Amino acid sequence: MTESRKFDNPDFPYGEYQPEDSLSTARRREWLQLLRDLPDQLEAAVSDLTPAQLATCYRRWTITQIVHHLGDAQMNWFLRFKQALTMLRPTIMPFEEDVWTELADAHSADIRPSLQIIRGINARWYELCQYMPEEDFARVMHHPQRPQDVSLDQALTLSTWHTYHHLSQIQWLRKNRLVIESLRRWPSALSQPKLGVWQRGQASIVRSKVPFRLTPTPIPKSNCDKALVLQVSA
Repeated sequence: MTESRKFDNPDFPYGEYQPEDSLSTARRREWLQLLRDLPDQLEAAVSDLTPAQLATCYRRWTITQIVHHLGDAQMNWFLRFKQALTMLRPTIMPFEEDVWTELADAHSADIRPSLQIIRGINARWYELCQYMPEEDFARVMHHPQRPQDVSLDQALTLSTWHTYHHLSQIQWLRKNRLVIESLRRWPSALSQPKLGVWQRGQASIVRSKVPFRLTPTPIPKSNCDKALVLQVSA
């Protein structure tokens, strides 16, 4: 029998997801504001991290993998949302998130493309919802891994909660472990140039005379399995 691992960081740093079957107009407006604000908060959480710090683990995923995973997840949820908006109870296609996080692009130290994806998708999603009639939020999709259909209100809340769940993991690392882990595992991490500086969604790179290689470099699973700071699967 496999022994269950106990982690020293919380399962749900943002709190567990609380389903809301249907939203009032005011409550939906609150969720949409969270959707709109997420890119700024995520960029603020990672903008000053070095590549070594981005390789810090929250349970089984590094910060790099978390950011790329959020890009993947937002793409999938937005497409599902639009399918349900334009089709009658479509069956959506789940994606194997644990497998996707082991692909080469999920290990790329350059997280800017995923941040740009998240910012663009969230902006379009927010704009779309401004013009949707109230009754359209009751439209549903069939998720083969869920016992009941998912309404567009539920898709909005679940996907938005999911982004803040992972954002909170990164924020937890910054507050509790990030510097300690960087010094312990990468002694020169704090003296290395930063990956990038983000201001109002615009990226600018700060580089030394010997810039970091921003090519995909696979990180073995064992890095996170052995780390003192280890991660929750989304």
